[in-house]
Amino acid sequence: DHPEVVIVLGGPEVSHELEGQEVVERADYTVTGEGEHAFRALCEALLSGAPPKARVIHGGAPDLSTLALPYAYYTDEDLAHRVIYVEASRGCPFRCQFCLSSLDKGVRMVERERFFEAMETLLDRGARDFKFIDRTFNLRLEDSAAILRFFLERLRPGLSLHFEMVPD
Repeated sequence: DHPEVVIVLGGPEVSHELEGQEVVERADYTVTGEGEHAFRALCEALLSGAPPKARVIHGGAPDLSTLALPYAYYTDEDLAHRVIYVEASRGCPFRCQFCLSSLDKGVRMVERERFFEAMETLLDRGARDFKFIDRTFNLRLEDSAAILRFFLERLRPGLSLHFEMVPD
């Protein structure tokens, strides 16, 4: 009962099958696809007093070079006590019928040097427990081997790496 609260949905759970979902009908806006640019634009429009007329905002798949890497937002407390989630790529080339990632249009890589600079900063700040959330980390062996070499060259006591496919 707070009409001043704007409810925005996003993520794969609501992005691909909007029709007939009660939660989508009750929300003010639904952002589909990757939301970094679209969600920001929506927030700016709302804060400026010019809300969009469309309730569905299409995010698409932005060029990864246009996105700021989020790792600087980890606090020292996070780095000392939490698993640090990182991604070196987005997307999936496979078309499995049961997986929402099958709707992706190929795989996009974070530029390697940019990724390594961010990982070096995290290591320097004390991060020791990394979890890769790439859907297909080992798809391009040259890239995955380079990432593994990067971490092996910096192996320190307590450093751990986890590789896990992100479930849809």
